[in-house]
Amino acid sequence: MQSLPIPNQCPRRIVTGHDDDGRSIVLKNSPIDPTPTEGFQAKVAVLWKTDEFPVDNDRQDAVTDVQHWPLVPENGVAIRVVDFPPNTSTVMHRTISLDYGILMAGEIDLYVDTQLRQLNKHSLIYSSNLAANWTSKSST
Repeated sequence: MQSLPIPNQCPRRIVTGHDDDGRSIVLKNSPIDPTPTEGFQAKVAVLWKTDEFPVDNDRQDAVTDVQHWPLVPENGVAIRVVDFPPNTSTVMHRTISLDYGILMAGEIDLYVDTQLRQLNKHSLIYSSNLAANWTSKSST
C-alpha cells in the first residue's frame, strides 16, 4: 500500500448541506492530511465525526474537523482513512466499535485470535468488537 501523504493522494472530504433557503450546497471540499497516531505506526485521517447519534440533519455543525482521540466517539459515529506504511504492524488490540474497512491499495494481513486472512486491494471487512493485529505486507 502506498503510504500517505503522496501528492494528490490525501483523502478528499466533500460534505453537503443546505443554505438558508433549503437548497443543497457543498459545505466542505478539501483534502484531509493523515496524522500519526500514538502507539501505532499508522496515520489516520478523520473524514467525518459526530458526537451524537442519530445526527440532527438540520445542524450544519454536526460534522467536526477535529483530528484527535478518542478514536471512537462515545455517542457518535466516525469514518476515517487509516494508512499503514510498508512493512509495519499494529499491536493486538480489541475494538469497541462496529467497523467497516475497505482496502484501497496494497496488501495487509489480518490476524484474529486463531486465524490469519490475507487481504488485497478492494477487500472489504466488517467487524464488531474485534481482537486483531494488522500487518502491512506491501513494499510501497
